[in-house]
Amino acid sequence: MPELSIQEIAEICKGEITGDKNLTVYCALGLDGSVEGSVTFAGDKKSLETLKETKASAAIVPAGTVGDFPCALISAENPRVSFVLVAQKLAPAIPRPAAGVHPTAYVAEDAEIAEGVSIGPKAVIESGAKVGTNTIINAGCYIGQGTTIGSDCMLYPNVTVYYGCTLGNKIVIHSGAVIGADGFGFQWDGKEHLKIPQVGNVVIKDNVEIGANATIDRARFGTTLIGEGCKFDNLTHVAHNCNIGENCVFAGLVGISGSVTTGHNVVVGGQVGFADHITIGSNCHFYAKSGVTGDVPDGSIYAGQPAKDIRTALKEYHNMRSIGDIKKKIKEIEKKLEQE
Repeated sequence: MPELSIQEIAEICKGEITGDKNLTVYCALGLDGSVEGSVTFAGDKKSLETLKETKASAAIVPAGTVGDFPCALISAENPRVSFVLVAQKLAPAIPRPAAGVHPTAYVAEDAEIAEGVSIGPKAVIESGAKVGTNTIINAGCYIGQGTTIGSDCMLYPNVTVYYGCTLGNKIVIHSGAVIGADGFGFQWDGKEHLKIPQVGNVVIKDNVEIGANATIDRARFGTTLIGEGCKFDNLTHVAHNCNIGENCVFAGLVGISGSVTTGHNVVVGGQVGFADHITIGSNCHFYAKSGVTGDVPDGSIYAGQPAKDIRTALKEYHNMRSIGDIKKKIKEIEKKLEQE
């Protein structure tokens, strides 16, 4: 079971200790569920008040925090980030399957499997595929022809990666995700929808995490590109020929239409939809259920359907809530005019 001394926690937080400097903690828990032997965090005034009743042995708090607390304190410039770093150290290790190929798995003769790779029951690795060092391919996964997967990746059960895709290092893909399915491309000829061949691929850079049942489509031509450090929640969808920048985050049920380009550090709430062939700048934020229909400049915060700058969206929302009062006032004016 992992453990950390309070001195080690202070080193991670780059902060000072107030209280007992000889503590050892065994787990990281939120304020509500904290117990003796745990470390927690409080990042604002409200949570600092709650901290006064905590059962935790230690807490990570903003620098300069003073008060009467029942636990040791470790100062940090950003308690939330510091807590995550500490929690990573204290998290129980996920059991790693032994390296090797399960007897029920199929691996093509010309597939290249590096040292330390684990291939689980009934997984399929097709011809020409390459799997990098220490990657884990769990039960029921399918890796298509000519696909390359880097080192230290984790593909949970029943992940499908179609032919010709390229995945970088330290990628996590959760169960049921599909990488490289055909883009949704059809042309109406007056009688039927003709299938447009989707002959491109998908390239996913390092340190990307893709949630359960997410889908990333191959390009019509060229590449659907996912930048380094991106995180996709469950049931998200990226259509063909998208180019997603680095360190973008997409919450559940986000849908990105074809040929969308984003900058870096974009944060997207749940159920947001993006129209095709638009460009999203870097450092943009989108409120849940926004409908994004046009280009968005760097640093924007958008909300609404259709999505617009948050100040405009909130003003329109306020005006809509006022319609009832306005209607009432109009009726009162009309009544006075009739009496005159």
